[in-house]
Amino acid sequence: MNQEGLGLVGGLTADRPIVSTLVLAFGLTALAAIGADAAGGAGLRAIMIDFLLAGGAIAGVPLIAASFAPSGVWGRLGFALGVAALAAAVILVQPVQWLAAPAAFAAAIAASTALAVILIAAYPAFGALTRLGFLPLAAALLGTAGAIGFAAVQGQSAATALGPAAGLALTLGAVTGFAAVADFVAEFARGADRRNAAGRAAQEGVGPAAFVAVLAASAFGLLSGATANEGLAAAGLAGAGVLLASSASLVVTAAALSLRRTSEMLAADENRRRQSFRQYWRPIRRALSPAAANAVVA
Repeated sequence: MNQEGLGLVGGLTADRPIVSTLVLAFGLTALAAIGADAAGGAGLRAIMIDFLLAGGAIAGVPLIAASFAPSGVWGRLGFALGVAALAAAVILVQPVQWLAAPAAFAAAIAASTALAVILIAAYPAFGALTRLGFLPLAAALLGTAGAIGFAAVQGQSAATALGPAAGLALTLGAVTGFAAVADFVAEFARGADRRNAAGRAAQEGVGPAAFVAVLAASAFGLLSGATANEGLAAAGLAGAGVLLASSASLVVTAAALSLRRTSEMLAADENRRRQSFRQYWRPIRRALSPAAANAVVA
């Protein structure tokens, strides 16, 4: 499994994608279920449901919609207008008796629609992330649910840092998976097959995943809690949450990409994205000094 520079994690996800995904998914699901039972109340279940619904509805649905957008400019424009019109119709005609909080429902629909329109309209800038971005988000949601269950098992279900730590875990976990998608597309565009591209993407994401977990634990430990014990508890919640969400996003995303039938259109989209990036950033490079332009691009 360590051949061709894939490493341990890369080799597992590339050579044993189904086994590694099933083992991780089973463990995280069991951890979430055990934690919900250990909490013994509806509060923890409500937090889990809120995160799953918020992440799935506000971020997941736009990513799914953007993945079906056509590649042409006018096609994307028409598709974006259709999505916006459909969302407006849902907000306007939805009966009040459907929901206890119709205003919150309308706000969620508006936020989801705005994200979908941005992703569809800016497809050349995001490239394959718009077509493959739902994978890391779904995996990060599963990892966050497991992290919340882990907190409950540790007796921290009522901790004030649980909500912020879960939100941070979901965000950083999804970002780690998005980075793996970008690495996979870059490797594939350079001529690697899907197995090697997925394995290298997973292996290269191990370091950033560990780094963000340590960074989150350090930040929460220093900024949360008035006592040393509270700071350590907050650091543990944040670090474990980010580590679980990032690991789930990284492994599941790379495993799914190694199984996905990848065509040359993916490499074409990546080359188009790079060309679009150079085209739109070239005026900035010309207007500024080299050092300032590099800083802006970075």
